[in-house]
Amino acid sequence: MNFKQLAKLVLGFEKFLLQAALILIVILFVGQVLLTHEGVRTILSKVDQLEGDKVEINTYQDVMTRDVIAQNTHREPDYYIILEVLSSESGEMALAEGEFLEICINEEPAATIETENESVLLAVNPGDLITIEGHLDKKKPAIISIKDIHDGLLHPHKGYSIYTFGEGEILGWVVAKEN
Repeated sequence: MNFKQLAKLVLGFEKFLLQAALILIVILFVGQVLLTHEGVRTILSKVDQLEGDKVEINTYQDVMTRDVIAQNTHREPDYYIILEVLSSESGEMALAEGEFLEICINEEPAATIETENESVLLAVNPGDLITIEGHLDKKKPAIISIKDIHDGLLHPHKGYSIYTFGEGEILGWVVAKEN
């Protein structure tokens, strides 16, 4: 094989690679455009085929809307949750002198915990957001645990705990069981 034949072979291979790359880029572009349409996406995408059915949420359980929160703040609470601060696994005090945790419901202060193993009763409604604010030394977290709940509540459940440094941690949304 001489140099001219080798050059012709290499140029032919280079032309083939360039054409193949252009074809693959066009296929990629067309595929991306097709995947923006839901009907085509469910056929082409294995993930969409295995995804499952959409879950319908009852309107009274739609806890993420401001309307539900506003309705709940203007009526008497129907449920309760009892919270307590636990000592750490190492046995250290959860709250030092001068430290405290403020329990907020829908961003409004509802109770204050100043000592370890102190229980606080919170009156709540479905849709309420419970958050923990505090004034801690930020070196060790406090453990907030749900000691007891009303029988009609689904979330947060009894025994649920979070570690908090008092920086606006979310304990959870209040969700009632279906009647």
